[in-house]
Amino acid sequence: MTAYGPGLEKTGVVLNKWTEFTVDAKKAGKASLKVSCLDVDLKPIPVEVQDKKDGTFLCKYMPKKSCKHTITITWGGVQIPNSPFRVSTES
Repeated sequence: MTAYGPGLEKTGVVLNKWTEFTVDAKKAGKASLKVSCLDVDLKPIPVEVQDKKDGTFLCKYMPKKSCKHTITITWGGVQIPNSPFRVSTES
């Protein structure tokens, strides 16, 4: 179970622009995916999740505040490796 892409990098996410990442669950068996994103004030940021029907999911979000964001990814209620991800947003 892995997640990767520009939307999970520690730096480089741009304020008010869509960013994305991929969750690869090809080898993880069947379970439910949950993705959440919170800004520094614990305000939720909507995350769009698209099932690619090949065991991967494309996730995208748009940060609205220049601050650190926390992205938590769970599979079957268990956090995947490296989750939560801490991402800094640049203007």
